[in-house]
Amino acid sequence: MGREIRRVPGDWEHPKFTKEQIKYDWQRDEYHPLYDDDYQSACAKWYKEAHEFEPTKSCQWYHEWSGDPPDEEYYRTRTWTSEEATHYQIYETVSEGTPVSPVLGTPEELIEYLVKHGDFWDQKRDVSNGWKRENAEAFVKRSYAPSLIVEKTANAVSVKMPRDQ
Repeated sequence: MGREIRRVPGDWEHPKFTKEQIKYDWQRDEYHPLYDDDYQSACAKWYKEAHEFEPTKSCQWYHEWSGDPPDEEYYRTRTWTSEEATHYQIYETVSEGTPVSPVLGTPEELIEYLVKHGDFWDQKRDVSNGWKRENAEAFVKRSYAPSLIVEKTANAVSVKMPRDQ
């Protein structure tokens, strides 16, 4: 759980909850969580693994070992190749994944965006400044940061968010 950089097409628009999907008022105008895969590919992978599964004493059925088949609601309807995924977008992965940055063309643009604005959650919390450049550069180089790191020393406890790592 944390932040990850996903490769997406330049014209990618992550879907928001539809009127039919809204169960809670907070979901209105919010992004719908999606895994970083399309539904067709996720199903093909799941069924291939199910076909290859060999029962054990503790798991007679594949779904007992891996979980249920993919739920269409949490996967992209759009399929793309790695060649089409030329741009970058930061996602939170506490849920299946929702964007916390716009789609940007290069890692350098991603760094500049974070330095100037922070991510969408920083903006919602009204954090007035962006990330430190060295933290943004380190994040983009790693392409992942955990949601939270708690460090305890003899003298103090510190909490680090993705913007601090």
